[in-house]
Amino acid sequence: MPNMETAAKIKQLKKTNTAQSETKSQEPASKPCFSEIKKEANSTFEQAIDPRNRTVNIDALKSFAFQNFPKGSPMRNVLAEERSILTASDFLAKLETWQALLRSI
Repeated sequence: MPNMETAAKIKQLKKTNTAQSETKSQEPASKPCFSEIKKEANSTFEQAIDPRNRTVNIDALKSFAFQNFPKGSPMRNVLAEERSILTASDFLAKLETWQALLRSI
């Protein structure tokens, strides 16, 4: 069961995702450029790391995959099965597999 701080982070992430989806419906259908995605990813990743417990929250990564990859995508399916909070060592071990999946798209 997640602690109170983790629950608060998850709640904040859900609020952010809801606000982003409302904003997206008002924006034109153009895709963001790579630099915008990279900037957002870096910001989100910095918030996802908890150095005290050496854990990484991948909820933002899961959300990104569900918004940007089609149903049936191997990357989307793999992330759907992952726990939301991974130890740093588990996260680093899985990165190589995720990179291979991304290259196959």
